[in-house]
Amino acid sequence: MQVMIGEHSGFCFGVKRAVEIAEAAGAEGTAFTLGPLVHNPQVVAKLREIGIIPVSGLSEILDGCMIVPSHGLPPSIIDEALTRGLRVVNATCPYVRRIQERVAELDSKGYQVFIVGDEGHTEVVGLVDWAGGNARVVKTSEDVASGSVEPKVGVVCQTTQTIEAFRRVLAALALRAKELVAYNTICNATCKRQDAARKLAQSVDAVIVVGGRASANTRRLVEICQAEGARVYWVEGPEDLNALDFSGLERVGLTAGASTPNWVIEEVVERMSALDEEKINELGVTEITEDKIENEVECVDLSEEASEKEMQEIPEDSVECADSEGEDKDTPQGEPETSQVDEEEPETSQVEEEEPETSPVEEEPDLTGPEEEEPVTVDMPLQPAFVEGDIVQGAVVMVEPERVLVDIGLKSEGVVPRNEIARRQVESCEGIVNVGDKIDVLVEKLESSSGEPLLSKRKADIAKAWDAIFDALENDGIVEGEVTDVVKGGIVVDVGLRGFVPASHAGIRPIQDLGTLVGKTLRMKVLEADRDKKNVVLSARRVLEEELAEARKRVFESLNEGIIVEGIVRRVVNFGAFIDIGDGVEGLLHVSDMAWTRTEDPKDVVSEGERIRVKVLGVDRERERISLGLKQTLPDPWDDVTTRYPVGDIVKGTVTKTVDFGAFVQLEPGIEGLVHISQLADRRVERPDDIVSPGDEIAVKVISVRPRDHRIGLSLKEAQSEEEKRVYKKYADRSDSQGPTIGDVFGDILKNSQEE
Repeated sequence: MQVMIGEHSGFCFGVKRAVEIAEAAGAEGTAFTLGPLVHNPQVVAKLREIGIIPVSGLSEILDGCMIVPSHGLPPSIIDEALTRGLRVVNATCPYVRRIQERVAELDSKGYQVFIVGDEGHTEVVGLVDWAGGNARVVKTSEDVASGSVEPKVGVVCQTTQTIEAFRRVLAALALRAKELVAYNTICNATCKRQDAARKLAQSVDAVIVVGGRASANTRRLVEICQAEGARVYWVEGPEDLNALDFSGLERVGLTAGASTPNWVIEEVVERMSALDEEKINELGVTEITEDKIENEVECVDLSEEASEKEMQEIPEDSVECADSEGEDKDTPQGEPETSQVDEEEPETSQVEEEEPETSPVEEEPDLTGPEEEEPVTVDMPLQPAFVEGDIVQGAVVMVEPERVLVDIGLKSEGVVPRNEIARRQVESCEGIVNVGDKIDVLVEKLESSSGEPLLSKRKADIAKAWDAIFDALENDGIVEGEVTDVVKGGIVVDVGLRGFVPASHAGIRPIQDLGTLVGKTLRMKVLEADRDKKNVVLSARRVLEEELAEARKRVFESLNEGIIVEGIVRRVVNFGAFIDIGDGVEGLLHVSDMAWTRTEDPKDVVSEGERIRVKVLGVDRERERISLGLKQTLPDPWDDVTTRYPVGDIVKGTVTKTVDFGAFVQLEPGIEGLVHISQLADRRVERPDDIVSPGDEIAVKVISVRPRDHRIGLSLKEAQSEEEKRVYKKYADRSDSQGPTIGDVFGDILKNSQEE
């Protein structure tokens, strides 16, 4: 029996990356994943050994780190985890993260989102939530026909789906949608793995597919191999081979899902070798090493901080879609295909600027003069060596309402008509440029019908703007532009061209009213630029995130435990409040550090938007977490408590709360003591509520004081006993001072009576 290992078997890039991120998080302490990190039991078991525990819900994570699995999570769950104060480590595969951004963008632009995938799969469940919960999950043309289809439709695909399923859905939608935008988001590694499995199944008698039963991409490999007519065995590990019968098989292929670790593939091959070692060795399959398996796996090398340029290199084939009129429109690789059915200009990032027009190059005039034996002196200056279409610099010599004259070194000044003086239409050239200004112009004609050079400042500005855009795109530079309009899905900015900023990239956090940005100047990074389509897509969020990261770094470097800082209360939650202490850096003010008194509701102490002074209690620079305290900025009432409440004193206080073991009594704000149930009365007390209730003012005796632990022991029964003694003594003292007693008056009479 000959064993053939399919190409691209083993960990894909996304799974490998997720495992590395999880191992790094687990090294810092116990971490949790909602469901398995990847769909492979061996990997999950190995991660559990190093303290990475899969759980079924957030309620099982009381504290610590939550790792987002490679197939992603709904944003609502991530937000809830952050609200609970958990540390969130995102191990989502970049391919999946790109689809999440796609569906969110399609939903924001008013498209009905279709997801080609397995309903109920973790990745698909997350994508539905990223689309605002409005997406339809389909897999066949029948699924499409079973529900409504809106005029505008956007389609994405689960990363592990087949291209055939994607095409079937698109064909069904193209017949019903008026506008169809489709993104082929099948993972490139998945496509290669599926093609390799298909070819492998065609050349062997049977195929062994190694992978977890919950793995969608492994299931897809099984389906593909079965479709090719091969006998298919699905195993999770080498132990599953014992029950299989390989008799009569000459050539057996082996492939594995993207979440199957290489060491499991090795164990399966070794087990197969043990089953027929002599025959396998005879055919040359003698050794399968880790290096060989690693070389079989093709991955895109992207780190957690993958740049936009690297992300754009992830292949995402375009799909040709026809609109309801039957017209086909080609789109370049990685761009959505849109079919329009009306003549209205779509509110997209299309830029309407014209390209500089070029004309055939004319011969340069002969300035050598007549043929003479002696050199001839030419009185006129030599003309510059430029041709029509060149951009040159000239000096403004005259400004009129309808034109501007510019000296560019020719025999006569060039003319810039009013409609070519600026990119926007102006009523007059006056005020746009001034005499003496140096400006760049594009030479449209060296000699117009009137004999003057015809120039365009507008086209020169556009050409320079494109150069600046591509320079910023290539070098990750920053461009500035004014917000001029709000359109569906984002805003329009003037960067010397008409640029488009998606709503999700207008700021770090979602902006409810984009109209507030009109007239403001934004600093942006270039995401996409297509000169042929006059399309520029920019992001202000990227710049803000980078600036925020730098600012956070500076803040963390300057922070030290014990210093007092000012901050603004940004959010109040049930366990405390998040305080912005500058440059967007937030620290947690826990409810226990808000006041010296017991605090039930943080909103009783602070409110959102309030400016307060807090003390830095702790700084975790690696995890970027800051602990703050408010009560630590106030005098500690426990400092001289032994002086104010010495042991043995009878003091008054108010019952604040009763518990099973006694009652808490507040002696003053910040000072609270405990009356143990045994100190409530001389008799046995079943429930403290039988003796006292919250709000009661009672007298208690101080029986112990521990300032360091902030503890005071009180006694109600001893205070009552002391009160009784005090009353009796007062009565006795009053009796002595009121005159003779009965004995004094009648003593002699009684004595005489007894004698008689």
